[in-house]
Amino acid sequence: MKATNHIPNIRKKVVKIEWVDSGGNDTVWEYKEDWELTSHKCTSVGILVADDRDEVVICQSENNDQYGRLFVIPRGCIKSIKELKD
Repeated sequence: MKATNHIPNIRKKVVKIEWVDSGGNDTVWEYKEDWELTSHKCTSVGILVADDRDEVVICQSENNDQYGRLFVIPRGCIKSIKELKD
C-alpha cells in the first residue's frame, strides 16, 4: 500500500485488530509422525492510517508530518476490527 492511500487528516480512529499470523519452527528436519505447528492469535492496537480491500495499516504514534512505527496487516488475516472510543 502506498502513502497516497492513507486516510486524510480527519479525526483518526484508534482501533483494536484481532488477527491470525502464520507459524513455523526453526527445526531443519521433523519426523513425519512427530511434528506440531499452530498459527498465532494476535492483537494489535494503533491509529488507523489506511484501510482498503487488501490491507489495513496502523501506526503507534503520529505528529504533524510523520507516522511512527507503521504496521500492515493483510485483510485475509484479520478476524475483527473494533474502534476504541474515549
